[in-house]
Amino acid sequence: MLDKGDVSALPAPFDRADHDRIWDAMALNRVFPGARQIARQQDPDFEHHGLTRQWVYTKVFPVRQIRNRIAHHESLTPKGVPITGTNTRLTPRECHHACLELGAMIDRDLRSFLENLAVTNALNELDSFTGSLQT
Repeated sequence: MLDKGDVSALPAPFDRADHDRIWDAMALNRVFPGARQIARQQDPDFEHHGLTRQWVYTKVFPVRQIRNRIAHHESLTPKGVPITGTNTRLTPRECHHACLELGAMIDRDLRSFLENLAVTNALNELDSFTGSLQT
């Protein structure tokens, strides 16, 4: 739903979906109250365009790919999670960071909760394991 939108299977005037009209700044700020602060730090176009659906989509889409990979019982390591439409593969540590960032966009307390989960040791062990495979 955060993608650009396109042709729908509905008759006119509902034959096209323009998600930029649906996901305006007010809707994005309501659903992702922490996104504005993160976008201000990370998005070079923020000063010109503010919080945009496209920028939010670039943050949500990788987490969706990670979720799908886990839901289908597919491996996150050693090759990482491929992000459809890119040449990017996320390591488990990058997957964790993407989830933390999305958590911060949704709710400041959610990021704090996720940061306090005991995953650092597991990520360190995975880094050691994948490093040993490459040598």
